[in-house]
Amino acid sequence: MLEDGGRYRWEGLRDRLITRITLAANLPETTETSVYYEPGLAALERLVIETGCLNTKELDRRTAEYATGQRTDAEE
Repeated sequence: MLEDGGRYRWEGLRDRLITRITLAANLPETTETSVYYEPGLAALERLVIETGCLNTKELDRRTAEYATGQRTDAEE
């Protein structure tokens, strides 16, 4: 959706993912979650903010809504 809308190029997210995963993999006491999923989520969150899709406050609000079950994947 973001790429189709012209807000970013896939390569931008891919490069962020590679960087964050590489950094995480070199940290002591890593797990699959800390090496892959957490850096991936952080890269996506950063991209959403940097492209202006959401600001930090809106991202935090939506994250809290998902965490509490007030928001589901079916909602926009």
